[in-house]
Amino acid sequence: MKLLHKVMVFLAGFTLLFFLLRTTEHFNNHILMDEIEELAGVPWLYSVIGLIFSILAAFVIQTEWEHYSRLAGSVKEEVGALEQLWHWSFHFPPEIRGRTHQAIRDYLARTIHEGLQQSARDGADDVDEPALTALRDTVFALAPTPEVMFAAFAIFTDLVKHHESRLHYASSHVPSILRHTILFGASLIILFSFFIGVKNVWLDYLFSGGLALLTFLVYLVMDDLDQPLRPGIWQLTTKDHQRLLRAVEAGAASRTTADRT
Repeated sequence: MKLLHKVMVFLAGFTLLFFLLRTTEHFNNHILMDEIEELAGVPWLYSVIGLIFSILAAFVIQTEWEHYSRLAGSVKEEVGALEQLWHWSFHFPPEIRGRTHQAIRDYLARTIHEGLQQSARDGADDVDEPALTALRDTVFALAPTPEVMFAAFAIFTDLVKHHESRLHYASSHVPSILRHTILFGASLIILFSFFIGVKNVWLDYLFSGGLALLTFLVYLVMDDLDQPLRPGIWQLTTKDHQRLLRAVEAGAASRTTADRT
């Protein structure tokens, strides 16, 4: 719905400006019509601008899609490692098992409330560090049972690796100068589309509006992929963390009930 809202706002502004210019006598009769009669190399120059913009946009979108895929994979693998550690914790001694479950709940709760958003801020403190430290302590507390400790340590190592990957890819964005260059190119294509037209005003509107809308959508795709933790089409959420947290809490509640009976 947010994408549709942005598209409708853009089309409304473009339509208003288009018909405002086409109904202006000086622009329509002395600028646009003269250029239509003597196109010369204007379309060629316009196509060069579009080609440069498309190459830059394709490069950035491809790079951002790879970052997005790796970030999404890191989030899922992070939850998967926590889930494996939770399952393995039922083989831990009772005291260590309780500490492990509490550390997993703290980790998930922190990530749900602020972790994914925090990871997008460069240089911010890692809000998950206290929970990671608690999990690390519980793993080393398994030293008397080395066969269980080795398995738990391998899972914890994977968890830390995916956690660091999430922080890395979430804080990686398009350089400012490149973003502004693409925005400038998109603005040029949209602006110059008013000067490349046909005599039929409705055909002119369809071609110019379609080209401008396509350029606008390309920029929206790039911007949305660059901010995957911001509300948008490809927003990454904590639904997997919430699912696991509900399972952990339900498991803890059922075990408490079983212990009482």
